[in-house]
Amino acid sequence: MKYLRIMMLSLFVGCMALTASDHLHSYFDTKFLSQPLLVRQQLIEKEGFTEGFLTSSDGIALHYLWLVRPNARCSIICSSGFWPGLKEGIATLYALFPDDCNIFFFDARGHGASEGVFWRSLLNYGVCEYKDIEGAIEWVHGQSQQPIVLFGLCAGAFHAAHALISMERKQLIETYAIRGLIFDSGWGSVNSVVPTAFSGEWKKRMRKMTRSWPKALQSSIISPVSMGIKITTPLLMRVCLSKKTRHTNLLPKIQTITTPVLYIHAEDDSFAVIKPVKQLARKTQQAQVWWITESSTHACHHIKHAHRYKQTIKKFIDAVVPA
Repeated sequence: MKYLRIMMLSLFVGCMALTASDHLHSYFDTKFLSQPLLVRQQLIEKEGFTEGFLTSSDGIALHYLWLVRPNARCSIICSSGFWPGLKEGIATLYALFPDDCNIFFFDARGHGASEGVFWRSLLNYGVCEYKDIEGAIEWVHGQSQQPIVLFGLCAGAFHAAHALISMERKQLIETYAIRGLIFDSGWGSVNSVVPTAFSGEWKKRMRKMTRSWPKALQSSIISPVSMGIKITTPLLMRVCLSKKTRHTNLLPKIQTITTPVLYIHAEDDSFAVIKPVKQLARKTQQAQVWWITESSTHACHHIKHAHRYKQTIKKFIDAVVPA
């Protein structure tokens, strides 16, 4: 009877471990991540996140998810990408960040459950979005006095860098104990990224639509149209965005950031090409880099290279906020 109880207990523990493993694995499932309400429910009910609204530094209500961990050494504020750009879409980070860090996800203005407009304000994109992160920094600092590390993915990286520049100008880096920035798949300016992003999105969608076509026919249609987009889009964007360039170009300002910045970018990223990011890294006072030479996908390195991603992030956090 004693051995039977031991066997039953072992079986129960094994099942619980398997369930936990499957549970964490769901955060790497893109089909799961594309269901924001389901992801949000799981983060709240199973992981202990709480939800609510904060206010950006210019008065826009932003929806957040916040996880407080006992004995946390820092809080990580996560900014997601351009579109759909939902906080639930980067829930994978919950399974990758160190266990002794608080985690803060939020929807940028015009995204998800947050207020604000998105499509109607595209011609001003990049001018005010950093104020969302300023509001998040102030809110998180008010909840926890632990140091803060910023994480930005794609557009989120671009906006997070602008938020840091703004904080440096206001001399608030030490006030809010900001220790560093993880700059994943970001870009240097709106003008430089639009042509490649449009072209990359076109190629992706066309490949899905024509996947059953012969390859020769695919190439004869996709390549010329992509080239046309690359040529015409910059001309149109220069006209529409030229007045905003001084506000949205990181390159002349990136050297003012005094905290360490970890750059993560793939050499084969066709959405946000790596050359401008390498220029940013060269001008950054304390730059660390992980240039991914293996095949990857824009803003998906945390899924495609999860093990090394987790190690790289931990090493950076350990350096800027020692345990």
